[in-house]
Amino acid sequence: MAIRNLQRRQWLVRVCYVGRDRNPVADNLAALGRSQSMEGVVYAIPPSTLAVLAAEEKRRREDHIQDSNLVNQCSRKVDPRG
Repeated sequence: MAIRNLQRRQWLVRVCYVGRDRNPVADNLAALGRSQSMEGVVYAIPPSTLAVLAAEEKRRREDHIQDSNLVNQCSRKVDPRG
């Protein structure tokens, strides 16, 4: 019932799937979250594997490397009403 109520709203939804291989930082964070308790953990310094992945991602962004397939995939709008 809750999903049907959401579908009745007057809005457009943009859905974008990004695979694990294209977003290793988010994948690493998700895996880290699954391994922690529900109370959560706050890190003063990011775990080393995450820091390395984040540095690599930052370097790629600074080099202006963009995946055109990802940009095209995320630019499509989906109307949830069909």
